[in-house]
Order: sequence, then structure tokens, then C-alpha cells
Amino acid sequence: MRASWVAILTKILVREPWCTVFARLYASMKKQLVRLLTMAWSAPVGVFIWMVVLLAWATRLVRLAGPIPSSLGLALRFYVPDGAPAWWLKRWDGWTAVSFPYGMATHTKDVEDRLVRHEARHLKQWAVLGPLFLPAYGVAGLVALVRGGKFHHDNWFERDARAAETIA
Repeated sequence: MRASWVAILTKILVREPWCTVFARLYASMKKQLVRLLTMAWSAPVGVFIWMVVLLAWATRLVRLAGPIPSSLGLALRFYVPDGAPAWWLKRWDGWTAVSFPYGMATHTKDVEDRLVRHEARHLKQWAVLGPLFLPAYGVAGLVALVRGGKFHHDNWFERDARAAETIA
């Protein structure tokens, strides 16, 4: 055990340039700070949405599918189980998933990786825009309509997320 500490100290003190050690430490701290800031930025909307999601989970309208890969840290995926009353989803005809800060809900338990990558891009959009995401999404949808497109399909945020589907 003592030899391993000696080896580690030797590597740090002799082999590893100090600037590299400090650069790695700074990069790690910077990454954690960015995560905290994005959580705080998306908190105003995120707290409300998470309350709704947790209420739906408690009443068995949705179930937890598990964590999803996210560069922002922990994100959870929920799904609508078979036999759950879907009256609350009928207005979203043809939907497959919806994202919210640090989470997503899908129409089934098993989904394609492509869909997870699509929704992960929306998670990044939420992180960047925070409480401005929903208004910005609405404006982008209206711009798509004015240009003769469809509100959802031709929306800039959806086009960006579809581009992320192919990135492996």
C-alpha cells in the first residue's frame, strides 16, 4: 500500500509537470461549476416540471426507466407503461418523447438510441436557455409557420436535435 502512495507522489512530483496538474484540476472544477450553473439556470422551470413528473410517477402514470447519458451529469428517463391512462397525452398525437431539465419521458420503455440522442440534444438546449427555452421554442415554431413549414417539424430546435441523432 505504501509503495502505491510513493508511486503516485513520484508521478506527481517528478514526472508530471505542475502546469498539467493544475490544468487538470482547473478543468475538473470548471466542469463542476458549469453543471451547477446550468442546474441553477434551468431551476425555475425545472422544479415545476419535476414536481409534475414526480406526481405522475407517484400515481403510476409514468415509471422510471433509468439514467440516460448526458454530458450535463445525471438525467433520468421515464416512460408511460402499458395500460396507463393516456388521456393526458392524447393532445400530443404521434409523440414519442418529451424533454425537460435533466430528464425525459418516452412513450414506451424500450426506445432507440437515436431517440435518446435526439432528446439529449434537447437537454443541452434546456441547459443553455434555461427558463427561456419554452418561449424560444415557441418563437422558433412561429418562425417555421411564417416560412410555410410546420410548427414542430421545421422548428430550429427540432432540426438541431435531428442532426444530433446521427452523431455517434
